[in-house]
Amino acid sequence: MSIRCGNCGKRHESALLVRNCYALEASERGEDYRPNKFAGTCCLCGNPVGEGEGRIDRRDSGTGWNVSHLSGECPERKATEREDFSVVTQGYYATESTRKDQDYDFWYVKEGRKPGYRFVKRYLGGQGPIRISQGEAIKALRSILAEGVEKCGIRFADEHCRCWKCGLPLTDEVSRERRQGPVCWAK
Repeated sequence: MSIRCGNCGKRHESALLVRNCYALEASERGEDYRPNKFAGTCCLCGNPVGEGEGRIDRRDSGTGWNVSHLSGECPERKATEREDFSVVTQGYYATESTRKDQDYDFWYVKEGRKPGYRFVKRYLGGQGPIRISQGEAIKALRSILAEGVEKCGIRFADEHCRCWKCGLPLTDEVSRERRQGPVCWAK
């Protein structure tokens, strides 16, 4: 039984030979990383990385890849003040998706201890919040601000039938109309 290699397209007798094929190709180029084939956002600086530029590394969670510029190629950040995302309160939001295969992206935003600090995770239906890169988190916060905080929260509630403040299911008709549970509505 053989395994089809995604690197060279040939068949190898074991997974070890497939791994060696990837490593050999990188070492022939004098590289110790896997090149990026698709355009994305740099996980280090948040700036775009073009198609065929930069590198990819496996995420710490083991699922997916982080895209980044090559060492020393990240554009320098200007010494400007941090963006103020204090308008985006803690809760769940749905923004228009940038991908063509889905309508919305879902986010969980948590307020930090310091004013204006926000922590963002991607929300997937049955899996709960998933960690994302800093660049992706900033893009999510920007799109929530651009589309409107309350509009994105209401969209989340309509799509998932859950409170957009705490994420608990909306069980009665009044709560579904408000898009918030009775405890969150009272606050």
